[in-house]
Amino acid sequence: MLLCVEETGELRGCVEVPGSKSYTHRALVTAALGKKSRIRNPLISSDTLATKKACEALGAEITEREGDWIVEGVDGVIDFEREVIDVGNSGTTLRFITPLAALSDKWVEITGDSSIRGRPMKPLLDSLRERAEIESSDGFPPLRLRKRKDVVDGKIGVKGDVSSQYVSALLLAAPLVGLEINLEGELKSRPYVDLTLEVMEKAGVRVEEREGGFYVGRQGYRELDYRVPGDYSSAANVLAPCSFIESDVELKNLYMDRQGDRRILDILGEMGVPLKQGEDYVRVRNAESLDAVEFDASDTPDIVLPLVAVACFAQGKSVFRNIEHLRFKESDRLKACNEFRKLGARVKILRDSIEVEGPVKAKPADMRGFQDHRVVMALASAALNAGGGVSRIGSADMLNVSFPNYLGMMQSLGAKMWVEE
Repeated sequence: MLLCVEETGELRGCVEVPGSKSYTHRALVTAALGKKSRIRNPLISSDTLATKKACEALGAEITEREGDWIVEGVDGVIDFEREVIDVGNSGTTLRFITPLAALSDKWVEITGDSSIRGRPMKPLLDSLRERAEIESSDGFPPLRLRKRKDVVDGKIGVKGDVSSQYVSALLLAAPLVGLEINLEGELKSRPYVDLTLEVMEKAGVRVEEREGGFYVGRQGYRELDYRVPGDYSSAANVLAPCSFIESDVELKNLYMDRQGDRRILDILGEMGVPLKQGEDYVRVRNAESLDAVEFDASDTPDIVLPLVAVACFAQGKSVFRNIEHLRFKESDRLKACNEFRKLGARVKILRDSIEVEGPVKAKPADMRGFQDHRVVMALASAALNAGGGVSRIGSADMLNVSFPNYLGMMQSLGAKMWVEE
């Protein structure tokens, strides 16, 4: 499926940003492990539906009511009703369900699509080996796990410098057994761990942060009534083209919360983009002139690609540093940034950074989406400023992973884009 994009002269209107994918995943798991809960404004996408299915395999009952999810949890009892869990394309589901499978008395198999089967899980599996029997192919899915019979030690070590999701996954499971989590290496993407701690706290779980890690005593998740805020990483893909195309757009359902990806507002502000944040909205207008920026993105990898799109039209050289972990997402996102060159962008890919020399006069191009929703949206942002024809971007079906209404939302603002089979 192709996303077709044509040069667009202006973007105007008011849209409501969908619920946060990160918060939805975490709220689902905490609710499934607790008693009866309600999740309001969840993001309903292929990724979050994968977590919903995994939680149902765990034994939770989840129904939809007036757009909310009502969750009858397992109250801390791990007894998987299905022995095989297919997480589809969702890396978050894969990581969050793995430590729970390690608490099962019976074997649980976790698998997924070809992208998932290429996701490295060895650091998390190494952390679990003293607590679980594990079968895998050199640390890659499919995985088979079950609890060891002789576990007595409540301590566990985990690499924090590979993926923060390993840490979040252990934190979510920790209240069921009581766990001291010791971090090995510097913690990457700390804001995502903060989101995990926030949702756990709202579900009544006490986590003690210690030097070099966390301590979680054995306890139960309480009932949760939680409203999922808007997703700044999704909003970034609307804010990006508004930065360099004549625009006046209001994005609602964006709060001043703890999402690390809120940093997109600071970075765009540094680049000269006029922004106003209210209690529950952000208003953006295009910049008269965009300035280049240097940005350490180690904590906020999901906003790098839309910022690369903006940097293509900024004066000077922009540098995005400490982003080697982008190589281990749905695709190698550093490598995928080479597709911007087809539009005429001057992009240099280094081991753990990207340099973009702007501005560029973009031209239409046919580009690959690498089966990655964030790659597709970032390339589409830049293509909206490419005159003289139609750009075509592959993997348009992957938009369902995080932003199912992306196309309709952009069209409502005036963007010239459509899908071709």
